[in-house]
Amino acid sequence: MGKLFAGPWSDFQGKVGNNVGRYVNGENILAVKPHKSNKPATAFQLNQQDIFGRMNSIVTHWNEPIEEGFRKRSYRQTARSAAVEYNLKFAVTGVSPNREIDYTKLTFSRGKLAGAQNMKVINSIADPNFLTFSWIKDVNNKEAKDTDFVSFLIYCPALDRHTGLLKAFERSELTCDFAIPYIFNGQEIECYAYFTSADGLLVSDSQYAGNLLKA
Repeated sequence: MGKLFAGPWSDFQGKVGNNVGRYVNGENILAVKPHKSNKPATAFQLNQQDIFGRMNSIVTHWNEPIEEGFRKRSYRQTARSAAVEYNLKFAVTGVSPNREIDYTKLTFSRGKLAGAQNMKVINSIADPNFLTFSWIKDVNNKEAKDTDFVSFLIYCPALDRHTGLLKAFERSELTCDFAIPYIFNGQEIECYAYFTSADGLLVSDSQYAGNLLKA
């Protein structure tokens, strides 16, 4: 079902009959619904489809941080669409048909709340089933409150599996340990963190904590 936003000559989004309306690069586009091609996809097209599918899979899993960090970015898009678009623009490297996701630049949250200095992660010394995150509070940033919650996001590209821990620790603790499923053992994982204010109104940009071979 298509939608008109302000009368018959206004923005049009969605599908009506054989027509599709969408908003692209600041312009309203009304076009005929695309038809499936019988031609085999080129290497360029296959690479584009692969990157989009992988990015969508990554973003879709983390509904809560995506909603918190991208919901106000565009009134024309859902938070998930805005996150996919942002990461396709800033977290993909190379030239098709050899484009790849740059996991160091993946972003799950965007906001004005202060992050942390020296965010990092290691395999726990005490228990190999745990990860240890640690960080340093920016004492010069008045927006960084001790009561802010910190969340951790873990992604394994080889398995396309996720795990994490949301809002279980406060900024003031400066370190935390938590267990992750055994399925990640022996796999490389990408680790991220972000902060949320105690009242839930503010979030920080997500931070890349590092790549780790899970013991």
